[in-house]
Amino acid sequence: MKKLYALLTLVAACLTSCNENEVPFYAADSDGIYFNYTEENEFTASVNFANYMVGDSTFLSVPIKLKTLGYLSEQDRRVVLKEEAVDSYEKAEVEIPDIIMPAGETEINVIIKVLRPAENNKQYAVKLSVDNESPENQIDNGVEEKAYFTIYSQETYERPDAWINVEPYYGTWTKEKFIFLAKVTKNDQYYTDAELSNAEIYNIAAVDSIRTYYYEHPDAEKNIDIPLIQVSGWDGTYDQPYYWGEMQEHYMGTYNHTVFGYYCSNYGITTANESEEFAEENMKAVNKKAVTALTNYMNQQFQQGSSLSYAASSFSIPLYADMMDEYEFAEPYWWVNYPTNTPEGGVPTAIFMDDYYGTYSDSKYRFMIKTLLEARGADNFSLAEMFPVGNDYMGGLSWDYMISQDEAMQKIRACHDLFIEEYNKNPDAYDFTFPSEIVFPQNGDSGKDK
Repeated sequence: MKKLYALLTLVAACLTSCNENEVPFYAADSDGIYFNYTEENEFTASVNFANYMVGDSTFLSVPIKLKTLGYLSEQDRRVVLKEEAVDSYEKAEVEIPDIIMPAGETEINVIIKVLRPAENNKQYAVKLSVDNESPENQIDNGVEEKAYFTIYSQETYERPDAWINVEPYYGTWTKEKFIFLAKVTKNDQYYTDAELSNAEIYNIAAVDSIRTYYYEHPDAEKNIDIPLIQVSGWDGTYDQPYYWGEMQEHYMGTYNHTVFGYYCSNYGITTANESEEFAEENMKAVNKKAVTALTNYMNQQFQQGSSLSYAASSFSIPLYADMMDEYEFAEPYWWVNYPTNTPEGGVPTAIFMDDYYGTYSDSKYRFMIKTLLEARGADNFSLAEMFPVGNDYMGGLSWDYMISQDEAMQKIRACHDLFIEEYNKNPDAYDFTFPSEIVFPQNGDSGKDK
C-alpha cells in the first residue's frame, strides 16, 4: 500500500506540472479568441484556382475556425481580423466578412473569400490575425501560439499525370485546352480515370463547341486542337463540318462520319487544321490520301472479322480513272498474307486469291481496280466485289458471310472474266498474268470453271 500511495503521488505531481505549462484556455482570469486548431499544419490553407475551372471561379472559399477562452459572454461580440504580408510572397487578396461571436457561444466558423490571383504560375500568401488595435474589435487575441492563420493562393496549371490516358481523345496538353475542355464538359475532373468512359462523349462535345466558335470567329487563332477520331457511334457522331460543300463531296463523297473520322485519325487532323486540310484547293490531294485510307480500312476490318462488303459500304471514296497512276493502294491483306494456291490439276481444299487472280503485284492490283472502275462506273464501284471473302480465324479465308457461297463465286468469276478480257487485248503491255481458269473448293469438288 505504501508503494501504491507513493506511485499515485508521483503521477499526481507530474500531472500538476504538465497542467502548469499548458495554455489555460478557460482560465477565469483570461479572455480572448484564437484559431481553433491543434496541429501545426492546420494553421495554413492552400488553394489553386487551376483546380476549379467550372462555374464562378473569381474567388474560392477558405473556412477557418475561431474559438474563445474565458467566461461566456452574455452579449454578441465583434471580431476584426487583419491581413499581413508574408515574407517572399506577394500578398494574396482576400475578403473578410463581418465576424460576430454570438452571445453564449465559444466557437464560430468563418468563410474567407480568396480572390483569383493577378498572374498565373505565381504563388501569393496572406497572414490573418486578430486586429487588437481596431476600435471595432471586441475580443483580443487569446493564445499567442494560435494567433495566425496563413492562406496561400495560386493559379498554376500543370499537365496532370492522368492526361496520358486521355491524350488520344484530347491531344497534347496545353493550358488553354485544359480550361476549354473543363468548361465544355462542365467537369473539373474530366481527365481522370473515373471519367475516362466519357472521353469519347467529351471529345464530340468539344469538337462541336470549338467548331461553332471558329465558324463564328473566322479570324480567331486556332489554338484549340482537339483530335478528330474514329468515333464508335454509340456516343454520337461528328456533325457535317461547316466547310463541307460541293468540292468536298466531289472528292470525298457524301459526308460520312466513319470515313471522316478514319481519315482524320490516320492523318493527324484536328479542329485546328481541319478547315485547311479540307479546303477546296487541297481536295484532290485529300482524295488521293483517302483512297489509301480506304484500302487500309479494308485491311483493318478484315483482320477484325468484318465482312469486306460491309466494310466497303461503310467506307466509300470516289476513285477517278485519270488519277489512277497517282493513287497508292495498301496491299490487300487477304491476298498477300494467303499466297498459297492449288497445284495445277489438284483439288482445292481452301480459298486462295492466287487461284483466281494469280500472284499479287501492285501493277496487277492497280490494273484490276482501274478495269473494274471503268466497267462499273464510280457510283457502282466497290473493292469488295473482287474479294467476297472473310477471315475464318483458323488461318484461312471464308466466303463473305453477307452473301451466299454461290454469289461469292459468281462475283469472282465475273471479275476474272472482266480482267482476262481486258488483259488479252494487249498482254505484252503488262508485267503480270492471270490464271486461264479458276478453281473453287466446293463440296469436295474442284469447282473448276473456265
